[in-house]
Parts: sequence; C-alpha cells; structure tokens
Amino acid sequence: MVDRDSLTTQQIANNLFNESTGKLENIDVTATASPAATTVLRSSTTGTAAIAIITAFAKKMRIKSITGHATAAVVEALTITLDSKTAAAYDTKLQEVAASWEDFFWQPDGDLFLEAGDELAIACANSGSATYGIEVIAEEVN
Repeated sequence: MVDRDSLTTQQIANNLFNESTGKLENIDVTATASPAATTVLRSSTTGTAAIAIITAFAKKMRIKSITGHATAAVVEALTITLDSKTAAAYDTKLQEVAASWEDFFWQPDGDLFLEAGDELAIACANSGSATYGIEVIAEEVN
C-alpha cells in the first residue's frame, strides 16, 4: 500500500490516488483544455500639462484597471470616458475621480469590453501642472 503523504506533487498531478486500494491510478490529462494565453497591454502616459489621453488599442480589449499618480494634489476632477466607435452620442462617462486627487485606482465593477475602434478618454485640466503618470491595464480578447 502507498502512503498518500509520501507522494510527490507530480505523482498526484498525473495520477489519481485511490483511497480504497491504496494505489495510484493513471488518469487522462490530455482531455483537459488549458485556457488560452492572454496578452496584457499597458498604455502609460506621463506629463505636466492638461491630461488628455485617448488609448490606441485598436483591437478588442477587456479593461482591467486604470491607475494614476500625481506629485501634488490635482485640484480638478479627472474623468474616464468610453469613446465609442459608433458615435459621440454613445460616449459614456465611466468614472469621475474627485478633485484634489494625488493617487487613484479604478477597476470596472464587471467586465468592460472595448471593441476594435472603441477607446478610453481620460481628461483633467491639471491647472497646477502637477507631474502625473497614468496607466491603463487591458487584456487582449479574441
């Protein structure tokens, strides 16, 4: 009888331990499909002038998060807007970061898919000319 505690991780991964017989039974691991690899893209922007960013993914994407940092409090609110490929009438404000931000993190409440041609617009007056860095993290979707 095999002692289950003495099995290596690889033995467990490639076999099924049968408690009643105390033996390892080979299982078919080729039938299990592995998830497709994904490509994570970063769109990073930095500057000191007004913030007027439009992503340029140009392919179907899932937005994961947007982060921002400023060296000093930015006195104006920052807006994150879906810039729809369909028409301006479909542009939608997704988030507004309140005035006096120095750091922010935004993540969609659920899946946010952009079709090829849809983009995100991130805007703020930044009248105090704080140095900022903003990064959009997205995942390419097939």
